[in-house]
Amino acid sequence: MRCDLEQLSLYVDEELDLPQKLEIEEHLKTCTNCQNDLKMMLEIKEQLANFTMLDEIELPNNFHNELMQKIHSQTINLQTIHKDKSITNIKEHKNIKHILYNKYYLSAASIFIIGIVGVSVYFNQDPKNDNITPEVIPNMFTYEHTDNYPINPSEQIIKRSIQESPPVAAPMDNFMNNSIEVNAPNREVVEQFKNQMQEKNLEYWDNSIENKLHYTIESEKDYLIIKEYFEENPQTTNEQLIFSEWPETELFDLIIYYP
Repeated sequence: MRCDLEQLSLYVDEELDLPQKLEIEEHLKTCTNCQNDLKMMLEIKEQLANFTMLDEIELPNNFHNELMQKIHSQTINLQTIHKDKSITNIKEHKNIKHILYNKYYLSAASIFIIGIVGVSVYFNQDPKNDNITPEVIPNMFTYEHTDNYPINPSEQIIKRSIQESPPVAAPMDNFMNNSIEVNAPNREVVEQFKNQMQEKNLEYWDNSIENKLHYTIESEKDYLIIKEYFEENPQTTNEQLIFSEWPETELFDLIIYYP
């Protein structure tokens, strides 16, 4: 089977039937990428288990609405920052950095849940705090710009620092994405590429949608397979692709747009 994060997540939550479970376990015997993902998920699940015994408390009537407004405001600010920096990077470089990768949404969601539990504990410690609004809650995530990235200092990235629960955040810290985004002249060359990758047993996460191929890979072996293909078939894309050395601590995204 091919790497499937959703199935792996269901496996951790014990929601698969027996044939699916056996298929996952057979795949795990030979796939180091999924073994690492499984380890990360189990660590997150263990951390979250520490909070399951906390008692629920009654929050102020307007707490939910004000909290959601605050979260929405933070999300809009982050998206604006990321969009502005991405436009600059695409103009200047063919290889751009991505840090928001759906594979680690689980970790981010876990940290956010822990933050909400922390708010409940805060209220529970002092009965006089019934009228406290979300404005007094410290931001769980802070973002800052840095140009000191070791691979390519000219590219700006957004560095995430977690103010709460470092043990849970740790699995996310070592993963950032290198990516190449290009245009293909037609659908046929993309289908040819997909067939060749399947024949070569490329291991990847498929995030593709209509008119956009999006593969994410985690190993140097698969990275070299892609690199070799485009060196031998430059007509696949409208632009000349430039591949750098594989950074061991990173993921790689290949994104091809086609009509």
